[in-house]
Amino acid sequence: MNQYRLTSPARADLRRIWQYVAAFSEARADRLVDDLIARLQDIADQPLLLGAEDEDFDSGCRTSPVGDYVVFYRVVPGGIDIMRVIHGSRDIPGRAPQ
Repeated sequence: MNQYRLTSPARADLRRIWQYVAAFSEARADRLVDDLIARLQDIADQPLLLGAEDEDFDSGCRTSPVGDYVVFYRVVPGGIDIMRVIHGSRDIPGRAPQ
């Protein structure tokens, strides 16, 4: 089993996601973040299959959609580094608007 590592920005993203959703329902926020974290392990186990290259964001970066969110990560020996977890409707830094 490969491992995933959350960078500081990714950890902050998950915290902000939880806080936003928790304003409406803490139980829903808990479920959402738990689901996102479970998906991170899936991506770590199959990083090339479950994600696509995204050179627009950053060199060597891959993305994988997870519900309404996009996970940005890099493949590293033994797993992946999660760079960001961003809602798909947001303007994503380093990426031209679609």
